[in-house]
Amino acid sequence: MSCYSHDLFAYDVVPPRQYVGAAAFQKPWQGFLGMFKGPIDVEVNDLMINSDGEIAYSCSVQHVTGTTNEGKPFDSTFPITDVYR
Repeated sequence: MSCYSHDLFAYDVVPPRQYVGAAAFQKPWQGFLGMFKGPIDVEVNDLMINSDGEIAYSCSVQHVTGTTNEGKPFDSTFPITDVYR
């Protein structure tokens, strides 16, 4: 979480959907990453980054694969948009 600023503000797909602060955003990521046995693979595709010098945003399609703690394959694709200040 060291790459995030302390005043992070994020929306995500898991409840409560709105996160204020890096510590709050860390909790769903711990849950997500904790459901995997071993490493996961992430492919970032169609990455586009734009900036006006003060605000930047990136859009990509991310493909995540791995094995869950129950031994089941995980294979999912997510559209991602991030905004940076």
